[in-house]
Amino acid sequence: GDECLIWPFARDAKGYGVVKYDGAYQGAHRVCCILSEGPPPTDHSEAAHSCGNGHLGCVNPHHLRWATQLENAADRIG
Repeated sequence: GDECLIWPFARDAKGYGVVKYDGAYQGAHRVCCILSEGPPPTDHSEAAHSCGNGHLGCVNPHHLRWATQLENAADRIG
């Protein structure tokens, strides 16, 4: 659906969900993006939220996409 899916487990200090995946702790939103969109296109790709609720723990795969750091920062401003 279109509603945010809020991560109900461990979170970091900024509110993003955290999960152990592939032997390391990672952002839950990043892991959900990997599982729904495939691996990041570059080592510097970020899992960006279209909903603006990453800090609230959103992991809805419909809200996630791979973006550059600049694109992700522009989302926060706009």
